[in-house]
Amino acid sequence: MASLGKPTIVWLRDDLRLADNPALTAGARIGAPLVVVYVLDEMSEGIRRLGGASKWWLHGSLDASGKALAKHGQRLVLRHGPAQDVLLKLAGELGAGHVFWNRRYGGGERAVDAAIKAGLKDRGIAVESFQANLLCEPWTIRTKADQPFRVFTPFWNACRAQMPPREPLPAPDELPSPVDGVASDSLADWKLLPTRPDWAGGLRDSWTPGEDGAQARFQAFRAEKLKDYAAHRDEPAADVSSRLSPHLRFGEISP
Repeated sequence: MASLGKPTIVWLRDDLRLADNPALTAGARIGAPLVVVYVLDEMSEGIRRLGGASKWWLHGSLDASGKALAKHGQRLVLRHGPAQDVLLKLAGELGAGHVFWNRRYGGGERAVDAAIKAGLKDRGIAVESFQANLLCEPWTIRTKADQPFRVFTPFWNACRAQMPPREPLPAPDELPSPVDGVASDSLADWKLLPTRPDWAGGLRDSWTPGEDGAQARFQAFRAEKLKDYAAHRDEPAADVSSRLSPHLRFGEISP
């Protein structure tokens, strides 16, 4: 793939996958040198700090994402700190031409993203965000009184009445070359894994964070449990659920 123009930044957040990742697809299409970055932000106002189990999962998911990108000749750059400071500094370091990310929907996250988008545009950098992690975005599903739904069944009926969700995007066949010399934290230095004591043995035995783990879990659900889900989904003891929730939370699989 040809590399032209100013570098492009793709900022990963709750979308740690290659398939059906609109921001990554957009970055690949530009064709300029590409920097894929994840920012560990537990400092910005309104951003909830991760609990211990979430940190354990994030470590595994970032490790898997880094390996997946490496297979495409790319690397995952890790930075930590307030996302606005980190992204604006990185864009300045690179002389970036474009920044892409997939949208988040919490109030604190939206405020952070809006400030970053404004800061990038003030610097003449093109920035675009995408729908990636919800079938329907919150502002598209409203009651007749133009209010958010408060009851699930009417909400779900309204969702089903909408246009069908977009088709999922394939993982890019190729990714542009990385930018040489971009500084990155070490994943190990983030100390996301428990050590004293290491209480994560049960998690390791039961879960495989990352896009491949998510796809394996989905395929197993579809082949073995989906047929019984409707009849037994209200029985707490029945083993019929997909167990996809943590994979969806970290965006290792898209809805």
